[in-house]
Amino acid sequence: MAITACPDSSSIVTLLSESTVFPERPTRPSLSKLTASDLPMLSVNYIQKGVLFPTCPGVSGDALLQLIKAALSRTLVHFPMLAGRLRTDSSGFVYVDCDDSGVPFVHAAAPSLMLGHVLAPNDVPVFVRQFFALNDAVSYDGHFMPLAAIQVTVLADGVFIAATVNHAVADGTSFWNFFNTWAEISRGSNEVSRPPETHRFFVKDSAAVLRFEGSRNAPGKSLAPPTAPLRERIFRFSRQAMLDLKELANKGKLANREMMEVEVMGKESNDVWKKAKSCNGRRATSVASWPRRVSPTAEVSSFQSLCAQIWRSVTRARRLPSTKRTTFRMAANCRHRLSPPLHPEYFGNAIQSIATAAEVGDLLKREIGWAAGMLHRGVVAHGDATIRGMVDEWEKAPRAFPLGNADGASITMGSSARFPMYDNDFGWGPPVAVRSGRANKFDGKMSAFPGRDGSGSVDVEMCIAPDTMALLERDPEFMRYVKDSFTKADLDAIADKLAVDDTNEDSWSIASVIWKPHRNSLTGNYDVNVLIAALEGKGKKVVWHDRRNDASAINLDQSPDTLTGLMLNVPVKRFAGLWNSRHWIAVRRIHGLWYNLDSDLREPVTFKDDNEMKEFLNAILNEGGEILIILEDEECSSLVLALFLFSSCVMVLIFLIIVLPDANFKINGSLSLKEMRFRKRLEVDSLGLLGEEMIEMLGTDLPFTVFIPSEQAFEEILKMQANGSDNKQTASEREAVLSRVLGFSAVPQHLLSVEMSSGQELPLYSISGFRLDVTKVSTGVLLVNNVRSKLVDLRRGKVIVHLINGVIMDAEFEQAVRPVDIGD
Repeated sequence: MAITACPDSSSIVTLLSESTVFPERPTRPSLSKLTASDLPMLSVNYIQKGVLFPTCPGVSGDALLQLIKAALSRTLVHFPMLAGRLRTDSSGFVYVDCDDSGVPFVHAAAPSLMLGHVLAPNDVPVFVRQFFALNDAVSYDGHFMPLAAIQVTVLADGVFIAATVNHAVADGTSFWNFFNTWAEISRGSNEVSRPPETHRFFVKDSAAVLRFEGSRNAPGKSLAPPTAPLRERIFRFSRQAMLDLKELANKGKLANREMMEVEVMGKESNDVWKKAKSCNGRRATSVASWPRRVSPTAEVSSFQSLCAQIWRSVTRARRLPSTKRTTFRMAANCRHRLSPPLHPEYFGNAIQSIATAAEVGDLLKREIGWAAGMLHRGVVAHGDATIRGMVDEWEKAPRAFPLGNADGASITMGSSARFPMYDNDFGWGPPVAVRSGRANKFDGKMSAFPGRDGSGSVDVEMCIAPDTMALLERDPEFMRYVKDSFTKADLDAIADKLAVDDTNEDSWSIASVIWKPHRNSLTGNYDVNVLIAALEGKGKKVVWHDRRNDASAINLDQSPDTLTGLMLNVPVKRFAGLWNSRHWIAVRRIHGLWYNLDSDLREPVTFKDDNEMKEFLNAILNEGGEILIILEDEECSSLVLALFLFSSCVMVLIFLIIVLPDANFKINGSLSLKEMRFRKRLEVDSLGLLGEEMIEMLGTDLPFTVFIPSEQAFEEILKMQANGSDNKQTASEREAVLSRVLGFSAVPQHLLSVEMSSGQELPLYSISGFRLDVTKVSTGVLLVNNVRSKLVDLRRGKVIVHLINGVIMDAEFEQAVRPVDIGD
């Protein structure tokens, strides 16, 4: 497959077809009047959100589209309003006419794009906007346009499923309930776990009329004023960063347990459907299932603390006058705040904006707790009386929602980190990312997404002016909380970008499935170009040391604000020279002392002084090693950085600044539709520590079958023990052996024992080209090269695992490992 640079033009996404999807069965004709919470949204753009998936293995694109379309048709039976149109009667009242006009379904393709392009770190690529239908439509356009549209864009190695929904018909809670239900039905469910409440009523049956000048073209466009070019970037905040912000905002008054209890209560008030279950396992939807509210005296929440930090940092980056008034607006879900509360799955708009204002000077000179406290008090005060009072005020002077940032000093936080965005499993696993379209974006618009790891981390999509973004990225107070550890997806994205930009890489071979440019899918290795690009993307400067000079030429006395650390690349030989590779070592100064952070060491080792450090560096140079000097870029302040790097042969953990990332490197896969019935059985079996280490090296996001040695086989044949008693074997030597075994025993296809008939024989070839003869001798027992299985059909993500009572290896490797006693 030819590799070309990612085009930056409107032709990157090609529309292949468009059809209309109707509810599976006719809807009873009905009119649903828009409420006082719906009508202000007539002037804003449609909601545009979508989710990104890897390609569904074993399913053709046409079959996948038909599955999704059929599920959409059944979903519209439960959400008939989305298949209707808006109608305005002679009195000026606006209704949703459930007339089954249908929902457009667009099939598009972007064959030049890969997952890595979409997941590119830092700024959101502009081409993502082309993944959505009905761009630039405003909700009033629902009088003559569909109220919802779907676009499925097929990438080279993935698929993006996007929904565009009229904002006067649905808010974020309703949007994601529709999306979740669609995915649930696509997975084959015959019942809907969270059926929507479609009776439209918010506070009162309002007699107010929101009038627009003109007819067909009114309002014609979003009331948000046109803005200068924006930068869109997703900032990630780990769970620990969220708790750190919360503790800081509360000035450390809470004990850890108390903090967690308040946090959990706050989340339950919005996420009741995740907690309440009926006896048959379905999520309960009764109003009585709502938990008690958080006490008004509860401490500031972690999200309010994050919002306070964003408010302060963005305001500082805008360089506004100290006397200027700045406002932070948060969208509040009113369903549980009303008395009596609305149904949790009320379908419509049940949101109001909570505005908090302060002078710039006060906001910046006071501690974060001051700003967080104001936000918290605004949220606590937004109860039944406040909500009804705002409706009464709006009825006196009906107006459209004031979208935008007219005074240049406002921030609007939309969406929610508690929306179940990653619950959208259409049958082949959860999404790997959430992205939004171009709708309702302006300088100061923020959107909160849940972190993909599900641990309580938060992603915030920020849209701000380029000069403001540049200053924000250099704000150490803000960036210290940004999750700057690289995940596997981040490094894959960098590797993919390097590949498409490399003019020397003009074609792929069959081997490129495993040994891709700049990364190896088998071992997880990345080359030095990925390391350099990753560091430069975080404001670091990487300088190669001239090997003609000794270590005395390196100025180790530079300030930590200038010199971040050193990366050493040294040649290594294993097993009497049969295994040659390179090994990475990180060296970092911490509190005035230089540390050797070699992953082969049991613990970090300090250098006595600079002279001992230079002697060590000279020894590295004399052995043919290389030294990379990591400097802070002149335009960037210090960032907290922890980078997982896989070297050319073995996985090593590199600490550039000692902060451990809180996210797993690997992306966990899921079972296919056909295999879901085996889930309960497959997840309870253990491979042992060495087996799990092999799986971690392989990764779990590709369809492989692996024959893993049992713990007894590791110990008796390879003299390897999982309990660490083999203390003469370094981590790199251990991983080198596991990597070789993996090359012989990993097959790039699925092989399930339950799908083989008794006595059936199959010839397979491992990723290193080694032949494996597999025979099913009886139920639950396989022979592979005459080695008997111990457990079969285990599952780790997309990888099928068979545990065997031996080790698969060729004669040469057997000769290399057996004479060497690596177990003592």
